[in-house]
Amino acid sequence: MLTDITLPVELSAFSAQAAEGKVVLSWATQSEVNNLGFEVYRAQEEAGNYTMIASYESNAALQGAGNSNEEIEYQYEDASIYPGATFWYQIADVDFAGVRTFHGPIQAEALETLPTAYALRNNYPNPFNPSTTIRFEVPANVNDRMEIVVYNALGMKLKTLVSGRVEAGVHEVVWDGTNQQGVQMASGVYFIRMLAGKFNKVHKMILLK
Repeated sequence: MLTDITLPVELSAFSAQAAEGKVVLSWATQSEVNNLGFEVYRAQEEAGNYTMIASYESNAALQGAGNSNEEIEYQYEDASIYPGATFWYQIADVDFAGVRTFHGPIQAEALETLPTAYALRNNYPNPFNPSTTIRFEVPANVNDRMEIVVYNALGMKLKTLVSGRVEAGVHEVVWDGTNQQGVQMASGVYFIRMLAGKFNKVHKMILLK
């Protein structure tokens, strides 16, 4: 959304296109003034809580041009989506003083397809406080029992989030930072592990208070 004052970045286009397993965001700047780069935010409702999913600080493709009078095109692929869901996106340009100007939101509906293999995606947000969401995928025509378990850095099992057979599709489960007894865990590194048949995948999570 643009204001009436002179902006550090003038957008000439901003679009979201659904593709298989991802949403492709594209935008172009007509000019840039003191532009460090862009941050990408996502929500599942237009007026919902937007979570930052990408930043110029960790993604070189989102770094700004500083000062420019030429059109520059940018693109970001969001692969941490699940089929059939509707997502809303905003982008923010960040100037040299750290001031953010938001653009959007725009909408995209992820294509409805069943997974072809087991998958455990990176949790988001990460680092997180107080909770984080883990997305996992179960293919069709399997009947494996599966587990998704949280471990601490010493390899001790803290909490079982999923146990049993799960129908084919893309699913999400939330870890609220507690163990099986409901005790809140301290800041630190934790691991999420998914086991299903021969599938075995681990991702690192950071609880930061």
